[in-house]
Parts: sequence; structure tokens; C-alpha cells
Amino acid sequence: MKAFLSTAILATILLIASPVSAQSDNQICVSHADWAESLRMGYQERVIGTGMTTDGIFVELFASPNGETWTILYTYPAGLTCAFASGGGWQNIAPSPDEPAEPDDGEGSI
Repeated sequence: MKAFLSTAILATILLIASPVSAQSDNQICVSHADWAESLRMGYQERVIGTGMTTDGIFVELFASPNGETWTILYTYPAGLTCAFASGGGWQNIAPSPDEPAEPDDGEGSI
């Protein structure tokens, strides 16, 4: 019975994760609560920014207080949360109040 249950659980996880793994073989996907707890406990990272893509994917930027580490998470409409990117040396850059905004050239450049 335990072997059957283990197989059923593994099959369910693979079925849930398969649409996400098609997007990137390197993504690690678990529940949002598990990711948030792992980033908080392991790296002292907290959410410093959020957004929504046109495809309905919720994007969060986590960073440690000094910017030593950062992580970008994607939460898909079905609820699965995946690490999209991570790294170090995050810096918040605020525009100068007297600096005019740059016009969009329509080419998506920054």
C-alpha cells in the first residue's frame, strides 16, 4: 500500500510540474509558502517588488537586507511557484527627482 501511495504521489507531482518544466528545465518549483519560508530562513530575503505579466504570472523580487542575495519567483496561475533567477549584489536604484524620465523608443530597450 505504501509503495502504491508513493507512486501515486510522485505521478501527481510530475503531472503538476510538467507544464512548468516545459518552460525551463532549470526551474525549481514548489508551493509559494515553501519558497518564501526557504528564502526568509536561508538568506534573510524579503519581497522588495512585485508585478504581473500579461500572461497572468505573478512575479516577485526577493532580496536580503544588504542586497547580498536576491531571487526572482514566478507564481503561475495554477498556483505553482518557480525560481526564475537568483544572484548577488542587488542594488536599488532610485531615479533622481530632477532627472527626466527617458521616453520609450518602442524597441523595449532600457
